[in-house]
Amino acid sequence: MNDFDQKARDWDKNRMHLERTMAVAAQRQKMVALTPCMRAMEFGAGTGLLSFYLKDHFREITLLDSSAEMPRMAEQKGVPVHCFAG
Repeated sequence: MNDFDQKARDWDKNRMHLERTMAVAAQRQKMVALTPCMRAMEFGAGTGLLSFYLKDHFREITLLDSSAEMPRMAEQKGVPVHCFAG
């Protein structure tokens, strides 16, 4: 178990994490014309906050994270993605 595994359950409760994620999602949408036929891969996805905000803009999102617990939190939120940890 790594440090992020221990922080996973409370990660989304941190206001800074939420604000940063929303800012990144908004900037991403300005930079790239997203369409529902696109696929995405998020490296260092954590709990899937960014993927959660962008999920309706992609056909599929694959999350990659070195923590096993972080992607489990994404699954609990119902993020329709393939989650891989390792």
